Amino acid sequence: MIKKYLYALLTSFFLFNVFAQTNENKTISELKRQRNRLELLVNHHPDSALLVANTLLKNANKSGSDKQKAVAFCGMGFVDVQRTNLDSGEKWLKKALAINRKLKQEDEIAYNYAYLAMIGQRRSDFVVATKYFFKSLNLAKKQGNLNLMQRNYSGIAFMYLDQDNFKKALFYAKKGVDLVSENNNESRNAQTYGVLAEVYREMGNLELADVYFAKSYRKYIDGRDPFGQAHCLTNWSLIFDTKEIVKSIEMELAAQKIWDELYSDNLMSMTNLGNLGWSYHILAEYKDSIPLISNPAFRKSKSELLQESEKYYKRCLEIAHRKKNANTELFFSGSLAQMLAYKGDYQEAYNYLLKNKSISDSLFSQENKNAIAQLESEGELREKQNLLEINELKLVNAKKQRWLLIGGLLLLGIIGVLLYRQSKSRKKTNALLQKSNTDLEHANAAKAKLFGIINHDLRSPVASLVNFLNLQQMHGGILDEETKQRLLNQTLSSTENLLISMEDLLLWSKSQMGNFNPTFEKVEIQHLFEATKHFFKGVAVHLVFENPDRLTLMSDENYLKTILRNLTANAVKAVAHVESPAIKWSATRIDGRIILTITDNGPGMKPEQMKVLFDDSETAGINKGLGLHIVRDMAKSVDCEIVWDEKYRDGTKFILKL
Repeated sequence: MIKKYLYALLTSFFLFNVFAQTNENKTISELKRQRNRLELLVNHHPDSALLVANTLLKNANKSGSDKQKAVAFCGMGFVDVQRTNLDSGEKWLKKALAINRKLKQEDEIAYNYAYLAMIGQRRSDFVVATKYFFKSLNLAKKQGNLNLMQRNYSGIAFMYLDQDNFKKALFYAKKGVDLVSENNNESRNAQTYGVLAEVYREMGNLELADVYFAKSYRKYIDGRDPFGQAHCLTNWSLIFDTKEIVKSIEMELAAQKIWDELYSDNLMSMTNLGNLGWSYHILAEYKDSIPLISNPAFRKSKSELLQESEKYYKRCLEIAHRKKNANTELFFSGSLAQMLAYKGDYQEAYNYLLKNKSISDSLFSQENKNAIAQLESEGELREKQNLLEINELKLVNAKKQRWLLIGGLLLLGIIGVLLYRQSKSRKKTNALLQKSNTDLEHANAAKAKLFGIINHDLRSPVASLVNFLNLQQMHGGILDEETKQRLLNQTLSSTENLLISMEDLLLWSKSQMGNFNPTFEKVEIQHLFEATKHFFKGVAVHLVFENPDRLTLMSDENYLKTILRNLTANAVKAVAHVESPAIKWSATRIDGRIILTITDNGPGMKPEQMKVLFDDSETAGINKGLGLHIVRDMAKSVDCEIVWDEKYRDGTKFILKL
């Protein structure tokens, strides 16, 4: 009797556990389905997605089940990531990952890794993003999860695209496209085609980009995914040139109509609004040279088109500011300033330039933060009117440069037409047009570098000179003769240095011309060292120059002086906050070659900072190392090999081989 009772009890207990386990599995499956639906919901209604995620989390906590908690934590983390709350999202995802590792749930671990990779990518931490993308990809392959495999291939492709590694970006984008025939998820397949289109667009292959954007758009329509359609149109509109700018605007307007219906405050909507501002600006600026515009909605006056441009720019910036999206504010505030300058509203353009610089400094440049703080302490920012006049002059000059460029483009167009009429060979005509496009790209790149370098090398000396002159003018009556003489000497020294910097820039700009070559003659290294020592004589840094053998070489002395000055200037900035700052130049002869070495005891430099020195494709811009642009181009002109010693741990070390 007891045995029967025990048997019945054990049987009941077993059946109860099986029933409970079955119910929990059903609950977790439903929880996963709801978690996966958040991916679509957060794109359309992020606030609603947050409410759903909180509900899932509340129910999971009530259940006390670790499996349910892990799924809920993952959903909460994903929603936070999509809402750009990266720190919070990372905490939730790492909580989920810890539970899933303990329970050895590889299917969920794969999702945790994929979402953590997204965080790394959005932080531009490519090492972290790479690690998690490939971990997720390997688990997704093991499970045959096509959606997750395509997500990871797309993420890896974009990661390499952000680093301008087009070869690898194209490889992984194509890997994702290879899975399209096996996957029946139209939206995921559409996104995969869109990634490949983006890669081709960045590579400059606009024809293939157009093909794959069209495929992506058709897939989004088949999948009845309006969010995807708007996303595709926003990116697709960027492949058209000035002559087809109306086509870009039509796509962007169609995309914005969808964004406004779904969720106008998301990142892609902001981007699309900014693109509309840019497109209307281009249409206004080049409307007279664009072929006949068939759509009457775009046959407006230049002032009306500029009003449309300003409207979309300001709407974009309002949303970006409200959503605290600094990257979008940074990019489009600069574009709006450019449009306002073209419109002639210099005061408003100047205001947006200041805003753009403020955002840029807060995002990228600690050095610029320190410089602004110093200027504030010296009273420089109180001279707003002077700065306004300087910036207005820059805008006027920029406008003149733009008209000169337009005139040059028109001249090239006329020449192209004449050549086309004279030539009956289609192959020859295509070759000439290709050459014109290449020359135009080089001209734009050289212009961008020149403007960036002028901002880098002339702004600070001019600011210092203005400060000295203002101080002397405003307080000259209370200064003794010794102080006046010291200020005069400082002013003269600053003016001399400014003149030298202008000569450097002129020399560099000439070096960008194809028909300008350096002059090779006998150069005494001691003269180079003496010139550098004189240039930095007022700097509070211990400068040492060693040339025991009084070496000479054959090169262009002006080029070498410029290279030494810029490397020394970078070193001076590097040791600005170091106790007992020191910089040392030395000259030796090894195996018949002259070796110049500069070392400093600063904090050292990172590999990404060196990219501009060794990669000709790098152009001038924020955080690009403008001094190193000059060094790179001039060193190449005089056959000077520059080596950065990565193993040097006491600061930074450059080796010049001549």
